[in-house]
Amino acid sequence: MSLNRRKYLALIGGGFGLGGGYLGWNWYNSPTLPSGMAVETVHVERDVLAANASRDGEPLAWKEEYHTIIEDPETADSELADIGSVTEFIDNTTFDDSYIVIVQNGMQSDPDLVLDAISRLENGLNIEISIDAPRMGGDDLITHSLLIRITDLEDGVPETITVDIEGYV
Repeated sequence: MSLNRRKYLALIGGGFGLGGGYLGWNWYNSPTLPSGMAVETVHVERDVLAANASRDGEPLAWKEEYHTIIEDPETADSELADIGSVTEFIDNTTFDDSYIVIVQNGMQSDPDLVLDAISRLENGLNIEISIDAPRMGGDDLITHSLLIRITDLEDGVPETITVDIEGYV
């Protein structure tokens, strides 16, 4: 009887260990946000801005960065290209409650942009992003786009946004 009990306890302990590890990993990967704020993101390995958008449409150079705020569906329609995941992300945004920040940079195609933290400034937000790079990267250059849907119960659309991208390889 004690052998079966040991197996049972080992399985239970292993299950708790795996579950706790999973929850810890999700907590570790969650961005740090101010109270009253919720975010959702989508990363796209291409330029999501339409040809007639506010940025000139040229590919971004190595480590060149760009960001903008999309406050309403009309601006989203005129500024963003018709790309499946981007269109779906925009369609699922309630602009009465939320706005979208688009952050772009030029780097190799393998790494991803990851939202680390958002903090409030006097008239805006500071957004911290890291580059999640695999050990080996390609020798190409593309524009990466990170769309961040921000729902802020305490403040509206910020006047200014600063973006810090860390981790270039």
